[in-house]
Amino acid sequence: MLNKTRGSTRHSAQKKEKMERITFTLLVGMTGAVFLVDVLAPPGVAWWVLYLFPLMLAFSLPDRMAPVGLAAIASAFIFINTFSPSSPPSAFPTWLTLAHSALALALLWGTVVTFRSLQKRLPPLTASIRS
Repeated sequence: MLNKTRGSTRHSAQKKEKMERITFTLLVGMTGAVFLVDVLAPPGVAWWVLYLFPLMLAFSLPDRMAPVGLAAIASAFIFINTFSPSSPPSAFPTWLTLAHSALALALLWGTVVTFRSLQKRLPPLTASIRS
């Protein structure tokens, strides 16, 4: 009986690890796709909002720093897209482009702070959801 329990626990741990790897791969793919779309889109289109989807998915990972790392990477991508010399010229004034990027960064980091705060306040809930 003990071996059967140990075996099912090991199987469960392997399954959980596999799901985490799939989730991480999905995060990387989604973030790269959003960056590509954001770079190729004409200026003024708010494709950066799509960074929120992988960010929300990052909160499902057991590593509590995953959303922070993803937000940092998305912030770098937004910064690169804003100040890239290869981006097409914008019909909008520079201040509007910078305000647009500042709004993107505020939304990303505001989401991280809000959800991290909720994670700290509701640990039993998040633990029961992951099980």
